Amino acid sequence: MKQIIIAVILTLCLIVSVFSTSAFANDTTKTCLTVYLDTSAATDGDGSSASPFNSLASAVTAIDGSTDDKGCIVVAGTLTVSENIPSHTKEITFTGEGATFHYTKNILLGGPTVFEDISLCAGVAGNTWVFLGTAGYPLTCGEGVTKSSASYSLNIDAGADVSGKDINLTLLGGSYGSIYVGSTSASDITVRNANINISGNAALSNLILGANASGGVTFTGDLNLTIGAEVGNMYYTTKGKTPVFEGAVTLLYNNGMYRLYEISETLTAKEGVYVMSCEKGASYLEITDTRGVFKVVGDNEAVAVSSVGEMLESVSKELALNSYGKYSVTFPDSDIEYLNGGKEIKVKKDTNLNFAELTYFDPEGKLFVGWTDKNGKAVSSGEFKTGDILYAKYVDFAESDFCIKGTELRAVSDSVDKQGLRIIFEKNRKFEAALKSAVGSVSFGAIYMPTNYSGGTDMEISSAHVVDRSITPSYSPKKVAAANIYARSSTAEQYTLCITDSIEQLTKDKYYKFYTVKGYAEYTDINGVARVLYTDYLTTSLYKTALAEKEALGDEAGALCNTIITYVEGQRIIDKTTGNGGFAFSAWLTGPNAPDSQTDRDPNHAAYLLKNNMLVRDIVIGDSSQGGTPIEIAAFSDIHFNYYNKMDTLLNNPSVNAQWFGVEVTDKDGKTSVVSRDMGRVDKGFGSVANSAKLMEFGSFYDKTVVIGDIMDYFSYGTAELSKKLLIDRSINNNLLIALGNHETAELFAKVSKANGFREMFTQNYKYQKLNSDFWPNDIYYHSEVITKGDKQVKIVVMDNQAVKYQDNSNIYNRLSADIADCKQSGVPILIFQHVPMNTYNEAYPKFVPFNTGYGAAMPDSEAGAMGENNYYIKRGSDAKGPSENYTAKVFDLIASNPEVIKGIFCGHVHNNFYSEILATTYDASAKKYVTKYAEDGVTPLTIPQYIVGGSYMGGVAGASVLKISVY
Repeated sequence: MKQIIIAVILTLCLIVSVFSTSAFANDTTKTCLTVYLDTSAATDGDGSSASPFNSLASAVTAIDGSTDDKGCIVVAGTLTVSENIPSHTKEITFTGEGATFHYTKNILLGGPTVFEDISLCAGVAGNTWVFLGTAGYPLTCGEGVTKSSASYSLNIDAGADVSGKDINLTLLGGSYGSIYVGSTSASDITVRNANINISGNAALSNLILGANASGGVTFTGDLNLTIGAEVGNMYYTTKGKTPVFEGAVTLLYNNGMYRLYEISETLTAKEGVYVMSCEKGASYLEITDTRGVFKVVGDNEAVAVSSVGEMLESVSKELALNSYGKYSVTFPDSDIEYLNGGKEIKVKKDTNLNFAELTYFDPEGKLFVGWTDKNGKAVSSGEFKTGDILYAKYVDFAESDFCIKGTELRAVSDSVDKQGLRIIFEKNRKFEAALKSAVGSVSFGAIYMPTNYSGGTDMEISSAHVVDRSITPSYSPKKVAAANIYARSSTAEQYTLCITDSIEQLTKDKYYKFYTVKGYAEYTDINGVARVLYTDYLTTSLYKTALAEKEALGDEAGALCNTIITYVEGQRIIDKTTGNGGFAFSAWLTGPNAPDSQTDRDPNHAAYLLKNNMLVRDIVIGDSSQGGTPIEIAAFSDIHFNYYNKMDTLLNNPSVNAQWFGVEVTDKDGKTSVVSRDMGRVDKGFGSVANSAKLMEFGSFYDKTVVIGDIMDYFSYGTAELSKKLLIDRSINNNLLIALGNHETAELFAKVSKANGFREMFTQNYKYQKLNSDFWPNDIYYHSEVITKGDKQVKIVVMDNQAVKYQDNSNIYNRLSADIADCKQSGVPILIFQHVPMNTYNEAYPKFVPFNTGYGAAMPDSEAGAMGENNYYIKRGSDAKGPSENYTAKVFDLIASNPEVIKGIFCGHVHNNFYSEILATTYDASAKKYVTKYAEDGVTPLTIPQYIVGGSYMGGVAGASVLKISVY
């Protein structure tokens, strides 16, 4: 059956591009004067092929002074241009087989310009970042344009000298670095209309809307962007003001080039924003002079579906929209049998429809219940005739109409060995009545599964979840029908899922065990198709529920609540240290890579295994001989969740796709391999999921749990989903902090070379903002807090040093400076948690010896050590002989010069367990060198201990490494 199903993107703004060429360049009625230019010629000729001009000025003057409509300059060899192109009123094309147009400085066009069948080259040694400025003149780089192998980045400043003018830029060939569309100075400018088309064989790394300086730009007319070729990033300027759009903005993506660029979520225009996402194929759209009207180019007509489900068809190769918004566009064949826009089905030829196979669209505040004919009558799967139109039917629905209201303890007996957990679901009575009226009977209930079994992936009725790929069985959630009404009001009704004896006996060993639950409503729609509506999920445990009740009720909390809390916080701690539970001591780590472990068991160099194969290092900060109960912190690192979910499929991010679909890639050393990933695999080393559960449970017994980066293997919705479900949802009393690692903001694996055609879709700034605002439990840049326990205090600092550097601004430096000053005054010690370790500059630690046997070699640590050169350690900075304005150097020096208050640095990154001591230094301005800081005896060098914890993604023995930090 030939059909077309048009996917409607709801919460995403998708971007796409076009194939079009300059109408003037293709106008055969225009006459053209062709002249020849060879700057190596001894004398200036007449411009003929036999006697070429030897200066660009002569060639331009000849064309502009002729009676022809336009001109063509045929270049021989290399034309080197270090000044602006001479002024001209007629369009001039630069071309030449094997020729090169080389601009060595920032230059401006002198008039309408076309490059065709010529190589472009930009920059020279010492001056590599140069621009070709449009000066308000139309610029076209045709499909025959290439980038010279000798060129630095080809950059175009479309906003150079354009105030009060139009911008017209077409790129059909060549490979470019950055295009700026805005001011090039500190002054604000206005641009009338801007038309930019990047299509054909062109490729662009960055399209920046706004200034290449501190000024701003206001578009008084319309901005039209057509993208039909690869554009790596599109974003607002980071140098100037956010541009202002007083007209309309059209983002047209042809040839399947839509991307979720960051700008698409925030771009606003006074006259509206049109976003057209066109499928890949021979047909495409072109922007016309009328807003919202597009020309269809190719053999087929176009069908557009808006983000609210409206379906529109082109007529006589013209697609006219009813309003601005976001549209998905397809070009169906003439023999198509029907069109399905999600809210409406149009039958084009006699055909059979099976409603169980048809997609549908749920608008905001609505729930789909089936398809009807034009009279509103339900229809059945079967034959439909040409011209039939079917319409989606809905009932009103909001998420609050069917949801999880909360959890509470359910008393089973007075025995500590047997208790229950109640999850309360609520359904709006008006919604339930409307749904039943539309479809007949509806069955409500709940599904649940131990969180460990789900592996963090989405849970539905009969869904199969593979927990451990070394074990064959998979698990499905248990389904429990709603049996009893828990509470009823005039507007709502509540029922419960009770995890008790009849479902799973919650004995004391399961007080901490996490369960994931969902509510469901099963019904058969008006077409006879079985449907299921789910609530959002909830992850909780008896212990977490008891803590919530205790916090809400205080002294009014019941005996059952206190029994559970007392047991978990008392008996389980005994179990994990001396008992037979999984957290009980098993053995000291031994072997050549475990120095001192069998002698004095120096805690800096010793580690021990628990019965569940977790590797623990006991770290003491302060003087334990003073006694009392210490502040305790658990820290681990490098989980590396690896997952690609339904949202990633929808986004179609090519850099993420390359990691899953067996794409052949070439690494930086020229080695070619196929990246073959198992769709749905949720961990990197087959240990991430299982280890995350053990580590989070271990951390729940302490005052704070810190994950020191690389929780995600790359930036995707799937990895974020696992991180939330397996880490954040399991935190107790919000005691979880997470430092940023190197991987969370990376879309590409190391094997996926950007030169091989894969580009990151989002800028680093955008990814930081998304993670910080939508996901991270603490400030992703810098977080500090004081933990107090009895008479003991410690300040925890969690900060970002991903990509082996600190931020290139004052953010971290100023905040850390303030915290150090406060703690010096108060006497509170500081512990720093950051993903990447610091070089020690300490001769006592020329290399690090890993604790773990069978993984990792000794890692040298010196100022010029191999690991430092290969980005394994933060170094003092390029100016190691003195203070630097480089903020990585400034923060390094700030830390190294304050050993009196900074009592430990805790890191991950290198995937193994190490210990080192950073030599405390300060800069002696009079001696113009760094000098070592000493203790009061003037002999003992001061150092800051640095603890590097092993990666927790690995399976097997010691696959989950954790630091247990006790502060006295």
